[in-house]
Amino acid sequence: MKKLNLKWLKSFFTFDLPVNYNDLTLRFRQAHEKQHGYISSWPTEATYRYLISDFWGNALKHYLAMLAAGIFITIALNQFNTLSASILALTGFLVYVPLYFMIYRPYL
Repeated sequence: MKKLNLKWLKSFFTFDLPVNYNDLTLRFRQAHEKQHGYISSWPTEATYRYLISDFWGNALKHYLAMLAAGIFITIALNQFNTLSASILALTGFLVYVPLYFMIYRPYL
């Protein structure tokens, strides 16, 4: 089992890992070299779009982790019934909107 990396875990929950300049530069270079090895005329614009796609994948993982944490807390503190599920679904949507505009979107 891998050792739990608390620095990575903190970066995941604060969502600063996908937008860290050094990490982004390294990932860009690695992705571009990898794709350039497959296709010799691989443009940098394609690598840029690849990293944007990767960013949104990370944003989805981050949001789903936050939603799962909310579900587990709700189950632990309360009886989980249809009312709780509907409130949790509504809250999940309402939480996503500010996350989108305040955390995920400004970095693009």
